[in-house]
Amino acid sequence: VLLPGPYTFAGLLDNRSGEPDSALIHRIGRLLAEEVKELRGKGYRTFQFQEPLLVDRPPEGVAAESVLAAYQSIAHQLSGGTSIVWTYHGDAAPVAPLLARLSVGVVGVDLAETEVTKLPIALEHKGIGLGVVDPRTTLVEDAGEVARMVRAVRDRLHPSSIWLSHGAPIDLLPWEPATRKLHVLPAARQLLAGPDGGGGR
Repeated sequence: VLLPGPYTFAGLLDNRSGEPDSALIHRIGRLLAEEVKELRGKGYRTFQFQEPLLVDRPPEGVAAESVLAAYQSIAHQLSGGTSIVWTYHGDAAPVAPLLARLSVGVVGVDLAETEVTKLPIALEHKGIGLGVVDPRTTLVEDAGEVARMVRAVRDRLHPSSIWLSHGAPIDLLPWEPATRKLHVLPAARQLLAGPDGGGGR
């Protein structure tokens, strides 16, 4: 299930409530937690929260603590499900310490914006989502290169899991090039499942 992240959701609202933005972030987190609880009851298990503003306008101070509290509220309703925070349209490396503290199972990064070798070891105990498909271009990625990149991340960060996806929303691409680009994902996974783990020669 794809949902807006509480920080990005709050940041895009015209806040006329009179409450500070930090309180709004926390309140949206509680509302999203109720949504997750309802969806878990219907059998949904994986929830991805879209958070471009976390890297575009990183929160600080009270706002950052509100983001942590919002995701803590969501985590309480997961009941064994998986939560993913996906960042894009900005470099995730500077905000990685905050991402590492979020109560989520997986942190996703847009590799068109983030140099994967700069991601700190602080993320090693979480799953890592790699946005290996760039939706800003119709050029198709090379599955072998993707597999080698994944192997490098695996060997350096030792994440609990690795998830492959497009770095940012892909819906603005025409469907034919979008389909060709998405086919890279299972091709890379097949290479990674091979005897050399996608390392090549």
